[in-house]
Amino acid sequence: MTGGHRQRAAAFLVACAVLVSGCGTEDTTAPSNPSDLATVKALTPDQAAAIEKVYVEALRLEAKGGVAKRRTRAASDAAIAPVLRACGALDGNDALMRELFRSCAGEGTFLRFTAGTYRCTNPDLCSEAYMAQRAALGRLVAAERRADRAVRATALAPACKQVLTTPASSYAGFRELDGLLVKIINALESQSRRDRTRAARAARAFEAPVQSTQGRLDLFRSSCR
Repeated sequence: MTGGHRQRAAAFLVACAVLVSGCGTEDTTAPSNPSDLATVKALTPDQAAAIEKVYVEALRLEAKGGVAKRRTRAASDAAIAPVLRACGALDGNDALMRELFRSCAGEGTFLRFTAGTYRCTNPDLCSEAYMAQRAALGRLVAAERRADRAVRATALAPACKQVLTTPASSYAGFRELDGLLVKIINALESQSRRDRTRAARAARAFEAPVQSTQGRLDLFRSSCR
């Protein structure tokens, strides 16, 4: 996988922000306590502050180049740690925040596996790294879909729901990324120079629909606070 593509893909993951991205197949499991969700008419000040902190830490990670330049696991874990700490503050007894916490934690895990693809040099190890990344992507999808349904089940203002749920362009972009990962894995496993050339060409051509994290944060502040 080319460095340029990996940087675009990693930037996409961060720029979508931890709470508003999704991909792949849908998890049809109902969110926890749907009756409780229907009573949520507004975020409490503490809830809003906790969600905003995730956006802020995602912005900071994005400004530092994401995980693209972290050449050791320790370095990438250290870069992601502030986001994960912010995610941890979302957990609690509230049904909505529980689902947001799960999606947030899933994003952090996916970023860890994304970082692993930067460190691989051997084709066999790279294949394993990309397979792990794709598996993490699938798990993230399930958590994000659940979070979307939880948000929609609330009585939050429509504008706030829109900010906290996944745009169609993000779903499309992640499905495209998933397809690209399949091509890269197949090329690495085949060890065919032609297949690798095709995968590299597809990687260079991939352009994810990056959203502005700052823009999402501004919308959250104006719509949900």
